[in-house]
Amino acid sequence: KKRINSEENKYFKTLLIANGMSYVIEITLQIIVRKIGVNNPLVDVFVKLYLVSIFTWFTFFSIYTFIVCLDKEDEKKYIRKFNKTRNINLIIWVVGLLVLFSLPFEKYYELNEMYAYGVAVDALKLLLGSYVLVWLTLLITNFKKLKDAGIGTYILFQETYNKKSYEHLHPTGPKHDYNYHTEAHDRAMQAGIDDVGLGVLFGLEGYKYEFAGLLMHAEHLEKVFGVGPHTISVPRVKPADDIDPDEFNNAIPDEIFTKIAACIRVAVPYTGMIISTRENERVRAKMLEVGISQISGGSRTSVGGYTEEIRPHDTEQFDVSDQRTLDEVVQWLMKQNHIPSFCTACYRAGRTGDRFMSLCKSGQILNCCHPNALMTLTEYLEDYASPETKKIGYEMIERELMRIPRENVREIARNNIEAMRNGNARDFRF
Repeated sequence: KKRINSEENKYFKTLLIANGMSYVIEITLQIIVRKIGVNNPLVDVFVKLYLVSIFTWFTFFSIYTFIVCLDKEDEKKYIRKFNKTRNINLIIWVVGLLVLFSLPFEKYYELNEMYAYGVAVDALKLLLGSYVLVWLTLLITNFKKLKDAGIGTYILFQETYNKKSYEHLHPTGPKHDYNYHTEAHDRAMQAGIDDVGLGVLFGLEGYKYEFAGLLMHAEHLEKVFGVGPHTISVPRVKPADDIDPDEFNNAIPDEIFTKIAACIRVAVPYTGMIISTRENERVRAKMLEVGISQISGGSRTSVGGYTEEIRPHDTEQFDVSDQRTLDEVVQWLMKQNHIPSFCTACYRAGRTGDRFMSLCKSGQILNCCHPNALMTLTEYLEDYASPETKKIGYEMIERELMRIPRENVREIARNNIEAMRNGNARDFRF
């Protein structure tokens, strides 16, 4: 860290000092036990100092965590919150020191190691446990920031559910912690985010294991929160600058990949299933027939790729197999008799989480999705489509309007579509 005069660096430095003192105390304690004996009065003093050093580190780490997590945009509000947090932690620290120094403990020596236990150690466990709960609350608070910002679905790929492979593929950094990563969806939903999305990168591990992991994760979310995953993504290992799929022993062929998608659709019928432009047109067409409900078009995986007129290839995260434009993908979908929908009505109308799930599982969501798809498709045709796509699109819309069962809904949708075609009216939704 740069040596600047900030509260964050100040407490980070305190953490380093506390950490160093813990090591000094522990090493000194080990020397005393081995040279003088476990019953020497100095041992009791250094045991207490060691317990205190651990508690001190946790206290200042708690303050440091608050500094990192607090919103700093409003400086006065931040300073007020920080001072309150720091003072509370320091009061707890002083009280904790008094408790640790006053309570007794027991010790025994076995196999060249000394163990401490008793009331003082139990008190330390209780104090540290309370800090852990505070940190978990802060982590959930960070997700609340996403919720307050109006996030739709929080999507996080597990990459692989195999813990050994996961830790090997993520050797360092915050993503290295398998448990922390796997429980992120829980923290998001505890923070009030209604919808979350799952996904693994098929090909990193055996597909049967990953498939089971996905379903168990979906089952867990539904059991704990009453809402399963809003989406499940099914990417697989594909070529990139530094990746050769042939180097992965668990790469899967198209036939198995299609079966995986079909089985997920049967097992989790309410979820939206996503396939990206990693896959070519032929594979995507087949996957649409077995349960895929969301696809991308005109995607770019390069850094800043959407700011360039010509698709850059030098920084692509992975090779884009389907390089058709959005207009070409929309036209292709309609020729395959699929309705391209650009609808976001459920997010904007508050039909999320358990409210969306109840409508989806009962099939009633179709009463909104069908007309909304036709209206958002109209908006796309008017503002962005090529003449040929526009012609095919309006032919589809006319056919699909007749399939809306409720007459009043059909007439409202038809009138809205006419208003968009004849003027600048936009943004209709059920």
